[in-house]
Amino acid sequence: MTEVEDNTSPAEALASINKARAAAADGFSRHTWRYDLTYSALASGIVASQALHSPLNIVFVSVCTIGLSVLAQKWSEKHGVKVTGLTPRGGRWIAIGLGIIFLGLAFAAFTAVERLHMRWIPLALGAVAFGVALIGSRMWRTSYRREMGLDV
Repeated sequence: MTEVEDNTSPAEALASINKARAAAADGFSRHTWRYDLTYSALASGIVASQALHSPLNIVFVSVCTIGLSVLAQKWSEKHGVKVTGLTPRGGRWIAIGLGIIFLGLAFAAFTAVERLHMRWIPLALGAVAFGVALIGSRMWRTSYRREMGLDV
């Protein structure tokens, strides 16, 4: 193992850290509503798609799930901020809470169609899911910025 000499002064290192933090804050502040609205539409689509007949509901859930994955990947590539939902600590609990709420909404939508034969209920629950996703996304972003020290 070779040792690398670092000729960077502490002041230069601190300036570099501050520059990286400012870039992260900038990358995490741009186009936030576009991301949040797209995320909310895709997440609510998973719930509302239960109103469709099989196999269309399965196809639509798959398309929305892939869309969420692509959205997170593109955001990460474009802004240099990895959106996993699991870090930091406050964001982790918001993401877990959203997951539990969405599982409940999707299960209720599925049950409404399969047991009660009411195809309008998943559409109503999809609208609820959109609002929950939008609020949750904004809460997660606020938590992330606060815990990462990006609110300067």
